Amino acid sequence: MGQRIVLHNGYHRACALRMAGVTHAPVIVQTVSRRDELEVVAAAAVVDDPAFYFRANRPPMLKDFFDPRTSIVLPARRRRKMIKVSFTVTELYVEDL
Repeated sequence: MGQRIVLHNGYHRACALRMAGVTHAPVIVQTVSRRDELEVVAAAAVVDDPAFYFRANRPPMLKDFFDPRTSIVLPARRRRKMIKVSFTVTELYVEDL
């Protein structure tokens, strides 16, 4: 919405890439023009408080993770993420007009 871009799901991977020296990565950009479209493409936090992300004078930015004044490194257990992709085929019969 507007001129803002929200990183949906993956800021930790974006930070890891940046820490590894990667400055560019492929992305998929989904454009919305109305608030109700957010429910389809955005995380619940964005849907619940879109003003925070789209109207704030200064929203959180990826570079904030690298600023010692705004971030802290905490120990965490290592995890592996698995993504399951699926689709459904539905067959319907409708009357001819």
